[in-house]
Amino acid sequence: MRYARATSALEGIRPTELLLKLQTRFLGGEITIEESNAEARRHYGLPVLPEPLSRRGALRS
Repeated sequence: MRYARATSALEGIRPTELLLKLQTRFLGGEITIEESNAEARRHYGLPVLPEPLSRRGALRS
């Protein structure tokens, strides 16, 4: 996580309050990365994407 934050900072990207909140919840095991992405998309008014095929069992044998 530190590497990602440091790299972003070097590129001039500052984390938002939402990002920090979602990171804390994800790292604490409260939500999955998919749930974090969906919450961020909802927050910014973007459509929530369907689940990946692997989650729906399409890639399971």
